[in-house]
Amino acid sequence: MIKVLVVDDDQDVRALLNVWLRGSEFQVVFWVDGYQAVQIARTQQPDVILLDINLPAAKGFVVHERLKRLNSVANVPIVYISADRTAEARAIAASAARFLAKPLEQESVLRAIREVCPSSS
Repeated sequence: MIKVLVVDDDQDVRALLNVWLRGSEFQVVFWVDGYQAVQIARTQQPDVILLDINLPAAKGFVVHERLKRLNSVANVPIVYISADRTAEARAIAASAARFLAKPLEQESVLRAIREVCPSSS
């Protein structure tokens, strides 16, 4: 089972991802706040993190930097999700495993998780 941490403040995006990811292959934890997501990642030990760039309080890039400083989750792949298509280059430069533009497509999300997640092999 692949454990996915989804960090996004958009309720509609979380609801959509919930429908797409709930099931036998994935265990999903949702979070809204970027700062608290760092602690949740540390305690939940996800296999992959879907991270929105434009979060309230802490932007996705700030969350990513904090995660990289924690040994227990430093190597967890980050898949950035954002409506801001101009952020893709910055996401890749920040060592994101993937960048997915909103609106999200189910097959793209599932493929990205499976490709970056060592647990899916």
